[in-house]
Amino acid sequence: MKENIEAKLKVLEDNRSKVSEQIQNGEQLLTKAKADLNAIQGAIQVCQQLLEEEKGDKNDGTKD
Repeated sequence: MKENIEAKLKVLEDNRSKVSEQIQNGEQLLTKAKADLNAIQGAIQVCQQLLEEEKGDKNDGTKD
């Protein structure tokens, strides 16, 4: 019985280690995804500003 419990304990410890590693990998992926999302949002804002500037320039008649 003791050997069975020790074997199960070993499996549980191995699983705990694997899950901890998966969590760390997931956290790294999430951090990267957040950075990517921020970069995309910045690019969207720049494009929107450029479109607004172009729209304003056409209304002023100063640029084609």
